[in-house]
Amino acid sequence: QRTKDFDRLSFLYLLTGDTEKLRKMLKISNMRQDIMGRYHNALLLGDAAERVKVLEESGNLPLAYISAKTHGLEEDAERIKIAIETQEGS
Repeated sequence: QRTKDFDRLSFLYLLTGDTEKLRKMLKISNMRQDIMGRYHNALLLGDAAERVKVLEESGNLPLAYISAKTHGLEEDAERIKIAIETQEGS
């Protein structure tokens, strides 16, 4: 962590199977407001809900909708669909 090479450290934790430390890396990227780091760690963890949240917060609503729908997150998908529809209307 001293080198602040967070992507490599996350990959190391993935390879060693240390999901606890990978979750910590997700929290660190959240504190650093690193959108790509958050998405990357959520992808490595297999956390679909976090990926949808990151995509939604970054303004990628169509991709967030598709991701939510694909992973069975119906409530999120419906909320995002409404946001897309209201965005198109204005």
